[in-house]
Amino acid sequence: MYTYFVMVGNQRTPVCYKAFLSLLSISDKRVKRLRSLAKEGKNPLDKRGKAPSVNRMSIENQEKIRSHIQSFPTKLSHYAGRATEYLDARLSIKTMYDLLVAKHPGICSPAYFYEFFHENFNLRFGRPQIDTCSTCEELSIKLKNPHLNDAAKRVATAELMVHKRRAKKFYNKIQEEAMNPKNESHVLSICMDFMQNLSIPQIPVQQTFYLRQITVNVFSIHNIKQRTAKVYVYHEGEANKTPNEVCSFLYEYLKEVPSEVTELRLFADNCGGQNKNHTLTRFLLMLTDTGRFEKVTMFFPVRGHSFLPCDRDFATIKRHVKKYDRIYTVGEIRNLIESSSTKLGNNPKFVVKEVESSDILNFKALWPTYYKKSCISQETNKKSVPKANKIHFEISSYRQMTFNKNKQGIIYASKMIDSIVSHSFKMCKDANAKPTLPPAAAYQSNIPIKTAKLNDVRHLLPYIPQEHLEFYKSIMDWPTVEGIDPEIQDD
Repeated sequence: MYTYFVMVGNQRTPVCYKAFLSLLSISDKRVKRLRSLAKEGKNPLDKRGKAPSVNRMSIENQEKIRSHIQSFPTKLSHYAGRATEYLDARLSIKTMYDLLVAKHPGICSPAYFYEFFHENFNLRFGRPQIDTCSTCEELSIKLKNPHLNDAAKRVATAELMVHKRRAKKFYNKIQEEAMNPKNESHVLSICMDFMQNLSIPQIPVQQTFYLRQITVNVFSIHNIKQRTAKVYVYHEGEANKTPNEVCSFLYEYLKEVPSEVTELRLFADNCGGQNKNHTLTRFLLMLTDTGRFEKVTMFFPVRGHSFLPCDRDFATIKRHVKKYDRIYTVGEIRNLIESSSTKLGNNPKFVVKEVESSDILNFKALWPTYYKKSCISQETNKKSVPKANKIHFEISSYRQMTFNKNKQGIIYASKMIDSIVSHSFKMCKDANAKPTLPPAAAYQSNIPIKTAKLNDVRHLLPYIPQEHLEFYKSIMDWPTVEGIDPEIQDD
């Protein structure tokens, strides 16, 4: 027998069974369930929403999808502020889904796989294949070799560790310069590099995919402490990409540096035709021999680990330029570069200059007058040192070179950054002869352009607006050369 009550105010009032059901608006089945639980001494449990969804993916299938995605190899890219993992450029989400269905037919829909991929993985397709390190690749592959014995793996691991530590020294040096902008006010810290070539005219016409266009070169000198850059832009008819251009841009940039700055620290990659060559090193030697700087130090990275602050500037420029589908002249590229970044305080981040042929000076012809191309180091240039042990100046093997005003005509070179072992090379031909800057102009006229390229550009003239036609008509009158590009080589 059961007695039923309802609350009236603060008192329990007995009612009949039908009144109890009616007043609480509950069913007879619910009361019977409670009575049966009371007999067993159990409490009621809310089982609403506990039934599995018919559309929900099982944990087992989710793990299969996760394992399938993780089975694809990824590689890290150092061209970003944070580590970014890239899948193979030949892959796509559709390709990955098709491979999954081949292993597990009917496991999920394409829409579910797409959503699962983006919710659980931060992966991109297509790793940039530029400046990759052959040593890192070789040692990584060796470590993955299942047939390699433990001793060989330990040796490869040690080699890879030492290699990465040497490479990191270059980045640590740049970071030291960037983190202490207020210290050492007498020091100018810069890096420089060429950007990937642009082309004009850039127009959304299918015909342009099959025709050659005018190449536009972009060179940047980045102030590491101030985080600003001066950018030089010019097309292939105005100048080339040789040591003359690099030295001319650097010379023009340094003329604007206050005289209170007495030390220069320069960072550049190992490109022999532009940065790591006899012309640039002799130009830096001239800067100390003429008394402009008391000390100049140039740092080079381990080959394959040449990411510079300039590359971040280039990424900013590229993102902005890609927003425009019609670009016709070098002047428009200059304006786009200037507007590609916000100002730092009251000063623009990028200052851009359009280069003319007359701006390029002939440093390649100047330095042989005052300096030797190679010599034996002062430490080993003795009769007591065997010929096999004499150290010659081999520019490609050095990571750090120092030039000092008090040691005129001498280059101090080290194979590692901050190495305790260095060699001094006396390069001057005559200790009393001081070099004279600036040298003569490098080009007496415009640079010839290939005839076939000009013919291709002529086919694009119908798509050029009237206000830009004058520029392209002047290009049509440019000197031409048959067959190959104008000679661009290192000394």
